[in-house]
Amino acid sequence: MMRMKVFLMLIMTFTTLYAGVFLKFETTNLSLNTFDIEASLISSNFDAFANLSISNNEKYYDPYHSRFYFGYNFNGFGGLYLKFKNISFKAGKILQRDEVDSPYSLFLNSQRNPYVSMSLIYENNLFFFKTVWIELTKSVDVKNSVYSYTFPDRGMNYRVIGIEHGDFKFGYQESVIYTDRTFDFEYFFNPLPNFFTQYINFVGRPFRQGTNDSSILGFFMSYRSKILYVYLQILVDDLNMNRFYGGFQNPDKIGWSVGGKFSTPIGRFFVYHAGTTKYTFEPSTSDIDDQYYHYPDVIAPVGNSTRVISIEENCVGYKYGENTVSFLAGLDKEIIGFKTNLQFELALSGSKSPVVPWQGYGKIPQGTHLLDEYPVEKIFRISGSIKKQWNNLSVSSKIEYEHIENPLTLVKNIYKPSEGLKNFIRLSFGLSYSF
Repeated sequence: MMRMKVFLMLIMTFTTLYAGVFLKFETTNLSLNTFDIEASLISSNFDAFANLSISNNEKYYDPYHSRFYFGYNFNGFGGLYLKFKNISFKAGKILQRDEVDSPYSLFLNSQRNPYVSMSLIYENNLFFFKTVWIELTKSVDVKNSVYSYTFPDRGMNYRVIGIEHGDFKFGYQESVIYTDRTFDFEYFFNPLPNFFTQYINFVGRPFRQGTNDSSILGFFMSYRSKILYVYLQILVDDLNMNRFYGGFQNPDKIGWSVGGKFSTPIGRFFVYHAGTTKYTFEPSTSDIDDQYYHYPDVIAPVGNSTRVISIEENCVGYKYGENTVSFLAGLDKEIIGFKTNLQFELALSGSKSPVVPWQGYGKIPQGTHLLDEYPVEKIFRISGSIKKQWNNLSVSSKIEYEHIENPLTLVKNIYKPSEGLKNFIRLSFGLSYSF
């Protein structure tokens, strides 16, 4: 009888089935080329998807690309997705997204870098709950002629609990990063707020467990209708209890993000703003115990040399990291069948470090700080893009101009504004086909 039930469930699972392959080609400045191949199997209760990227950007070290693959290297992600009524489960090396629809989301990077992860989601007409596990780095020894580093296992959990009524949505968000293990069962399945789970295990009941995990909390609220979407998101990295008890004033480590988009007869306008105070996301007690970053270092080995890991690539949360404010505005409009996008961005950034506690200050500094140094990095970007769809064929093109004053430069593992000026013009062209 049990076998018959399982057989019937499998039949029901694949009653609605779609299989497809998506091909995409993109070139930047006619020299850097990327080919994407994406395959998916979609049914009523089960999805499988995989993406393979083939590129000659030489971003990472690859000892085989020049010998066997004509200068190209491989990268990719994929996973499985189970859906049953109000519950869904997703696992693999997949793209995770924040609850707010914004290029400046605070808890999860808006660039949606793929992570080895899994998520469990429940939602009904009023209530939603989401718990996510992300593997950051596995224990490994990294060595070459100029670089030597050993780092432990590191993992992360993210959770959101909220309500949705009509066009309004409100939720409590929290996340925690830990070392010496890549997965923590309790953080994933125990709905008790992370602050209390961390406290109980760290002080010992009766024995101390784990390390000084990094717990971050916050909330978001949003409103979405056919013509308007607006949101507000707040992040707090460590509760500053000294603020309530007086005495030595610890730095407030907070982030905020606000913005939205609205439709008009001219087109769909969007405006976003975000910022984080100094020391937000940084480690406070050791080099890697409580840093809110994907990688435990700011440089990576490339053959017998090294390269700097950018903040945007390394941040788990807000893509520009700490000690930053940014503004983005633009317009989406359809012109004679072409989807066009025009946007302007201004970002101001001060010193920051994913690996140096208090940026080498030696002790906890007093007071809250934000861009209180001279100079600061100033980035101005303007970009325009067009996209046209013909049935299964899509063509796109983009041009971007970037002007950077006092660009961030790595000095003793700290990104600091430097003297100088940089200008970039980037051209890209994309062609995709699905069948």
